Amino acid sequence: MKSELKKRTLQDLANLYLERKLPVSPEYQRGTKWGRPQKQALVDSLLRGYQIPLFYVHIQKTPSYTGGVNETAWLVDGQQRLISITDYLKNRFPLPDAENGAPTTVTPALIAAGSAWAGKTFDELAVEDRDRLLGIELQVVEMHTQDEDEVRFLFVRLQAGTPLTAQEKRDAWPGDFTTFVIRHAGKPKHEDNNPKPFFEILPHGRTLNIDDGDHYVDGLAERRKFFAGLAMTIMVRERSESATGFVDLKGKKINDFYMGNFKLKTDDPAVLRVVKMLDAIPKLPGFEMLLAGAPVRACPKIGECIIS
Repeated sequence: MKSELKKRTLQDLANLYLERKLPVSPEYQRGTKWGRPQKQALVDSLLRGYQIPLFYVHIQKTPSYTGGVNETAWLVDGQQRLISITDYLKNRFPLPDAENGAPTTVTPALIAAGSAWAGKTFDELAVEDRDRLLGIELQVVEMHTQDEDEVRFLFVRLQAGTPLTAQEKRDAWPGDFTTFVIRHAGKPKHEDNNPKPFFEILPHGRTLNIDDGDHYVDGLAERRKFFAGLAMTIMVRERSESATGFVDLKGKKINDFYMGNFKLKTDDPAVLRVVKMLDAIPKLPGFEMLLAGAPVRACPKIGECIIS
């Protein structure tokens, strides 16, 4: 198979798709799967100048009736991105605007709030932003082969990656609470990595099967997820009148908490309470035995007992 990396403007690709000159092969057709937040995030990323993944196109040659050769360009990978782009060009959704209550996005809302295009449809963009968006050069891999099995194998490989978990996505967000979670729960090789001894009693989570020095290995995502929920619970209760009220730890609530605590003061009583708890538990009787694997049993009051 011969592959060539080409560049196409966003407007060219969108027009080809809308004019059915870049159809999706029925074999790879899966319809619209992305929701509005994902579509908003893609367009917002493009306007910010972020690189997005490659598009893959299969150039297939077939004999024509007159004895010549017809060429058909099939879209193999990138359908959801092109649907999102063309939907935005048709003004089917606005971009997120956290300040004015427009729909939020899977990217941190506070970033979107600071943009000149927040809350705007395509037609509402400033002329320079519209022109810039349409002129963005997207990278396309054109595959020339008559062996359709090769294309199938490539498609399977492109879809075989391990997706990021919700917590791994949060770890990439900016903000003080992100740093707070990473610092205290740990993230290998991160500049803020300084995990508390408390977390040594928790098992490591998902890891790669190899650790040869060339690959980044992070088995602490589940630990950070646990700590994010724990810290959120303590901080919400510290800031409320009730010390025992229910704290909703569903994914969206945790996301909102991250964004609501984009800036944290070092003397915030809620923050200090979390750190105090992390520092106090390793000093409790029996903590060393927990590190050695001793089973935990329930206690009426923390501190009265910690192991069985």
